[in-house]
Amino acid sequence: MEMVHGVVPDDMTFTNILCACSHGGLLHEGEMLFHKMIHGYKILPMIQHYGCMVDLFGKAGRLKEAYELIKEMCIDPDATM
Repeated sequence: MEMVHGVVPDDMTFTNILCACSHGGLLHEGEMLFHKMIHGYKILPMIQHYGCMVDLFGKAGRLKEAYELIKEMCIDPDATM
């Protein structure tokens, strides 16, 4: 995701994109964008970002990675996790 005409993606942009990746089964793209959100755009993940990533891992059958992500979150998981 690159900046277009000076528009910088925000946390809501990444929520929507990660959700779309989850619905589309695009695990690799979702992982890449999650990393870029944190390290490229310096956006701290919120519960909805983590939720999308857990959903992505779960749908891909990578439950261990989903569980590890939940354990490593810097915020408390909610009931949807």
